[in-house]
Amino acid sequence: MFEADYDQIDLKIMFGASEMYQSKPELVEFANKHHIKFCDYTKDSRFSIEDFTWEMPDHMNALGAMKFSRILDEDVVKVQL
Repeated sequence: MFEADYDQIDLKIMFGASEMYQSKPELVEFANKHHIKFCDYTKDSRFSIEDFTWEMPDHMNALGAMKFSRILDEDVVKVQL
């Protein structure tokens, strides 16, 4: 199992909802201005319809959220270590 002292990591992550996707240039500009890594997962092939709820298809279900947590750990957190 992977363990890290997350208090020692200077990590800034910005999240944006899918409705905000039209504002991507503004989000990227904001992230750059504040030295925040911008990660766009809106078209990531690692996700499928099974990762989202049927009630609110723009929200992840529990399994999708766990998958996203693992992806963030690999793509963002472990890169900082």
